[in-house]
Amino acid sequence: MTRPLYKAALAVAALVLVAATAGCTPDEQAMIQQYCQQNQAACADLVKIITEPSAPTGQPGTPPGPSVPPAPPGTVTAEAINADATPQALQDWADHQRQSTAAAYQIITSGGYTYCALAGGLKPTGGYKTELTAVAQQNGVWQITARVVPPAPGSIVSMHLENPMAFYRMPKLDGTVKVLWVTDGTGPASGPVKALISATWQNGNMLHVTGQATVADVHLAANVGGKVVAQAHAQVKDGRFEANLLVPSGPVNLTLTVSTVEPGGGKLIQTLKVTADVIARDEVWSTNFRVSRPVQTDADHILLEGTARAFEAVFRVEVWAGGRKIAGQTVQAAAGAPAFGRFSVSVQVPGGVPAGARVRYIIDSMKDGSSTTELALPVAMRLQVR
Repeated sequence: MTRPLYKAALAVAALVLVAATAGCTPDEQAMIQQYCQQNQAACADLVKIITEPSAPTGQPGTPPGPSVPPAPPGTVTAEAINADATPQALQDWADHQRQSTAAAYQIITSGGYTYCALAGGLKPTGGYKTELTAVAQQNGVWQITARVVPPAPGSIVSMHLENPMAFYRMPKLDGTVKVLWVTDGTGPASGPVKALISATWQNGNMLHVTGQATVADVHLAANVGGKVVAQAHAQVKDGRFEANLLVPSGPVNLTLTVSTVEPGGGKLIQTLKVTADVIARDEVWSTNFRVSRPVQTDADHILLEGTARAFEAVFRVEVWAGGRKIAGQTVQAAAGAPAFGRFSVSVQVPGGVPAGARVRYIIDSMKDGSSTTELALPVAMRLQVR
């Protein structure tokens, strides 16, 4: 903007301010009309800047944000902020999440505010963005709606992997908070989580969870003393998911639940519930099994150990390799459903255990005879077999 035009803009701004607060004279109206006819865009911007009040963010020392309409009852306004304006724990979570391929979120309440971090998952190029679209309360549950927006067709983007992240601050949200990712409209599929592969502690209070699922996404919650202290959401890609949870107390008295969501974003359906001692044992979990990883003990035997919840304590295991079943056995646990009964069995594989063998844990339905394979785990070697 040239200096004369800049002065003219300041003059017009002053006149617009007069018009907005105390009316204006006919001469002032004529000057404003003439300038705006010649510089419509500049005039519109000036009027917007001067006549629209700024809304404070509520955080001391933070510059006022843009004007926003009052939120309807049961909703709050979320303010987009930089990562360095969030609690350090949330920044640590974001650093751990950057190489994850699945979308995830983390929520932390601190200093009278609720902070939300959204990670869209690794994308093949730049240009993607993650954004929060709504925060509303229904039946005592706060639901945050989020989405990942791809770059516009034909836009110029950087050619490198990038995990689009966004950070938000809002008034403290009391009660349960969950995030619903808006996708292509198909919605998440309901059903049981197939298997939770592992959960390991990092840096004392960061729980890294990876698993398999037959649904579109999963919800994870860490519960200590009857209170949810951390939660995350992960999309399932190629049957697998991963997420990081910040648990302030670490593994002390922790219970981890893994749930899925009803189609259309309905209520959560809990499918797995495991405790800190199970995590420490490096077991593999599913709806009806808590098992150690299968181990080859000699040339033709595989050791299977763990607990199972099965009708009359009976279930089946099968060994598969090269696309075919090479061994199978019925197993009797120490107790039947609804309890988890312990078992330990050595399965013999005629002709020896081949490389790439996997063990399937199978529950047979007493109602219709159908079979469900809940786990399919690779066989590890304990000893060097000659």
